[in-house]
Amino acid sequence: MLSDGEWLRFRHELARRAVEQSIAPPQLRRLHARILECLLAHPQRPASPARLLHHAQAAGRAADVLRFAPLAAQEAAGRGAHREAASLYASALETGDAVDPEVRARLLEACAWENHMNNQTVASKTHYAKALRIWQDLGRVRDQGRVTSRLARAYWYLGLGDDASRLAREAVKLLESFSDSLEYLQALSEMSRIEMLASRHATAIEVGSRALALAEQRQDQLMMAEVLNNIGTARFGIGEHECGQSLLERSLAIALRNRFDDLSQRGYVNLICQLIETRMYQRAEQLFEESGSAFFVRYDADLWHTYSTAWRSRLHFERGRWQEAQADADDALARAHSSGSVPLRIPPLLVIARLKAARGDPGADAMLSEVAGLAAKTGEPQRLVPAACARCELLWLERRELGPDQQPAQAIFERLKELGLQYYIDELGYWLWLHGVIVEGVDPSSVRGLQLAGQWRAAADAWRQTGCPLEEGQALLQGDEGGVAQAGTIFERLGATGYRNRARPASARLSARTGT
Repeated sequence: MLSDGEWLRFRHELARRAVEQSIAPPQLRRLHARILECLLAHPQRPASPARLLHHAQAAGRAADVLRFAPLAAQEAAGRGAHREAASLYASALETGDAVDPEVRARLLEACAWENHMNNQTVASKTHYAKALRIWQDLGRVRDQGRVTSRLARAYWYLGLGDDASRLAREAVKLLESFSDSLEYLQALSEMSRIEMLASRHATAIEVGSRALALAEQRQDQLMMAEVLNNIGTARFGIGEHECGQSLLERSLAIALRNRFDDLSQRGYVNLICQLIETRMYQRAEQLFEESGSAFFVRYDADLWHTYSTAWRSRLHFERGRWQEAQADADDALARAHSSGSVPLRIPPLLVIARLKAARGDPGADAMLSEVAGLAAKTGEPQRLVPAACARCELLWLERRELGPDQQPAQAIFERLKELGLQYYIDELGYWLWLHGVIVEGVDPSSVRGLQLAGQWRAAADAWRQTGCPLEEGQALLQGDEGGVAQAGTIFERLGATGYRNRARPASARLSARTGT
């Protein structure tokens, strides 16, 4: 033992455990109770909530567990230890059903949030559902509205887009009579967020604008950052890239300035996603480096870390850094477990499937079938379009017709035109065109529009300037013998055996035409 003024402590944790294990359980409980009482008797030198909880649990004192577990959980969450916080809230919930219903409901909500941050989406949804039932039994409409809104988010992370949208609208309706409340503002923000994710951008902007006005009226910096993120992402979605980026950068700046860690991480990830989708890679690369050193190395926020890693794998793939793309996709997929968020699984699965297809490796077909199933559950164009494009790409590489895949792909394409999602129209339209499908609505001034118009050299130059070697090679395949040979060199450098094999018939055809 070592003396520390008035206190004694063990020299080593192993020594403490050895002594503890040598004491009979009844005596050990009494000793823990005595230690707890001594610690509480010296408020001038307060012990940490986690330490007090340890002794309360060992002493079997349920009331003290209920007292200190939430405090220890809040302390853990404050330093980004979300797994620990979830476990601590769970220990409070384990004290039994005799806990006051209101206290239990709030503990369930807190535990649900920490599980959400830890990418334990199934557990998060379960806890929110239990809390909602308590508030319903108590007749507390305002609390019902708040939890319904949180439950909407949980359903979205489970990949159930329609249910998430229904719950978000239900929450807003429940809270309309509390129009000056924080809960109503949060419900509007959540509805805006889910509408944005479903690519119903006009509604997302309209609802988000109402929420932003309320947030500014309340001078609520946290909600301003949240809502600006929703609106900015929606602006990106309708092609207003400069405005969208400005709003997202503003949201991120507010979150960072106020040390809103969850919003800062969401701010980084959503901005990065939009930049990659619009192939604005330089700023995305900067943000990956900045966010990695600022958050994902220090906090166990598995939700955002996993999603960020998945999108970094996509960036590496599109930039031609396939070894790094594979490593990031494998890492993200390993952490995107079945009890976690469904949307988190889609980006790494797509990258791995596209790598397999491009390299001519087996297994892409089964993986894309899984992606298609997950994307269909979400109902979101941002999931459906990449899955459909990847399917078209694989079939094209293997010289297979679309067959039964044509009708659902065309249905998605028509829906994109209804929603006015030009970027997705251009991408899916290009891949359908490669399969001989007549498409209308592709922007003629876009790179894909140039390819459809047969301007392969201009398209290849544009792809090269953007920094997308695989797409550059695709464009060159449409060209003359020199263009096809150049494409082959690109595919060789990438290790894209599947594309290299696809280029050979074109090369042979052009050689025969010129008599060489």
